[in-house]
Amino acid sequence: MQGKLSDLIRGYSMPYSKRLTQSPSDAREYAALVDFHIKVALTLLAAYSVRAAAPIKLGDTPGVGAMLSGIKLAKKWSASKDSVVAGWAEFAEGFLSEFSKNIYDGKSFKTIRDELSHGTPIPVEEVSAAAIRDALREFSEAITQRLDAQLEKFTYTASGVSIKAWCGADVQELCPVWDANVTQGVIGIYSTFDSDGVYYLCPATGAYRNHRPECSGLMNPDTDLGENARHGEVSDAEATSFVFPRVQTASSQPGA
Repeated sequence: MQGKLSDLIRGYSMPYSKRLTQSPSDAREYAALVDFHIKVALTLLAAYSVRAAAPIKLGDTPGVGAMLSGIKLAKKWSASKDSVVAGWAEFAEGFLSEFSKNIYDGKSFKTIRDELSHGTPIPVEEVSAAAIRDALREFSEAITQRLDAQLEKFTYTASGVSIKAWCGADVQELCPVWDANVTQGVIGIYSTFDSDGVYYLCPATGAYRNHRPECSGLMNPDTDLGENARHGEVSDAEATSFVFPRVQTASSQPGA
């Protein structure tokens, strides 16, 4: 498997857009697509963070607040002499700037998303329901554009035990935060970690568990952010969870 990272993620975003019905209920699909794009951004940043002074660690079941807090750490890389890492820091800065905006009725994306996820119904009144849907659609488009512009710079190659991201001559190992499922012919993006293994998400096929025996030792438990973590309320020092030791020796830069 190989190609452009931007094409891969565009393809994996299609299952969300295919469910759209032009009704107010589309608000939930737009929110789910943003969640997916946050997951993509965080896992890629986590892979590249092994080359930075502020490594990003992943929680066992990271929620949106925890993931945004992890992305926040990448802003520290702006002074890096590694141009690829510095580019990811610039991306993280712009990506996070979208989440600081109020997109509807004085509420941020995360506030609206949490309300929808925790049982708040979409308004019965048609005008308000459509306004929420449209606000989430526009926000989803902004996030998609941010991510797509960054991923256009990268290609990837994947085999059963390795996924490499290329930016010119620069190469970075993405496993195990990403996983190449050769049987299904897909790439999975880290979703959760439990005692029975590592779970990956591929929107084209759903979530799956990595059954390969060597994956059982890929992650060492540390301090979990948990679902109480909130973007902008978690200090950088607190933003730690699970570390992926295999990634730490799997990068190559020109002249290294």
